Amino acid sequence: MPSEYATLEANYADLSIKLNKDLNKAKDYLQKAKAYFQSTKVAISIYYIMTMELELALKQNDLQTAASLVQQISHDSTVNVPINYQQRRNDVLTEYYKRTGNYSKALAILAAQLPIEDSIRSEEHNNYVAELDLRYKNDTTHLKNRITITNQKNEIKTLQLEIALGVILILGLVVYFIEYKRRVKKNQQQEFKQHIYEICKLKMQNIREKISPHFLFNVLNNEINQHPESTSEHQRLIRLTRLLRKGLDLSNRFAIPLSEELDFVSNYVALLQDTGKQFTFSLHKNGNVDDLQIPSMMIQIPVENAIKHGFANLNQTGHIDLIIEEACRGVTIHINNNGHKYSPFAPSNNKLESTGTSLRIIYQSIQLLNTHNKEKITFQILPGQEEGTAISIFIPYQYSYEWQ
Repeated sequence: MPSEYATLEANYADLSIKLNKDLNKAKDYLQKAKAYFQSTKVAISIYYIMTMELELALKQNDLQTAASLVQQISHDSTVNVPINYQQRRNDVLTEYYKRTGNYSKALAILAAQLPIEDSIRSEEHNNYVAELDLRYKNDTTHLKNRITITNQKNEIKTLQLEIALGVILILGLVVYFIEYKRRVKKNQQQEFKQHIYEICKLKMQNIREKISPHFLFNVLNNEINQHPESTSEHQRLIRLTRLLRKGLDLSNRFAIPLSEELDFVSNYVALLQDTGKQFTFSLHKNGNVDDLQIPSMMIQIPVENAIKHGFANLNQTGHIDLIIEEACRGVTIHINNNGHKYSPFAPSNNKLESTGTSLRIIYQSIQLLNTHNKEKITFQILPGQEEGTAISIFIPYQYSYEWQ
């Protein structure tokens, strides 16, 4: 019969969930049984089936489906619903709110669960006492013990009342203590987060303040040494002025669109080429990546280091190849040059080599930002296969530059 078949499917699904086996089959059986009982409007069966669906979603770690089910069952009535059905649903809801980090809601359900558990224990105890009473009534040899049993029942009821009052008092104290500890812990966490935020903010401000002077002095010294008094450099000086203003703007921002960074780098390269720097530059961009947010000057600093240090005293024309590609979880940026091989932060007696200050600033910036993100930015410097230096940067799509 359809009703018996639907009940059998629901029971099979229940067994599979408890044994944690054949969960996909259990899901199919629950859907079939639910469809039948919805058509017959058997509310208690639908109540229990939706409880099992929520438990199954948690076992399969499908929090999206679980959230949808919690939304559906949030207004279910418990009228005429057996206590053990209510107990199981509360257990499943408690697990869901623990998984989603809503511990206050889980605690509220646990508090509401206690009367149900007390009611179940009380019912079991009453059934036991009733069974004893029935046996004594049916046995004429124990008629004389009825008075004693009655007195014992009264004593049990008194003891139960005292125990119930004691339990209520203890539960009240426990709930108060838990709530007090939760508030204290929450306040401590907020204070800790605020301290961390202030520390990170000060560190980042200190890091960014180092970038701007470092870049400005490099550009200004280069321009002054090349053409100190030439009047033919008017247009290039205008471009330099715009570049410096843009550099100051970028150094005051944690993150900028990739398109702004590339525009800044292109203008910087063009300005150096106009001043007589002998090198070539190519940009290859694949995909719609212009709006991606990246840490400011992350591309400009490696390009500047390649021109200033990688191409110094080079016996051939220097070349920089900038390649930007979309990846499955973000954007990959490759900055390759054919200059001298470079080992970051390595000690050297050559005054022309970089001290690594700018790269240290990049690494520090990345470390600070990564502490606030699940997906991490990566920045690698490797020697080229035959010559030069290869830099590989990965920027995740889902990356936050917020500090709170």
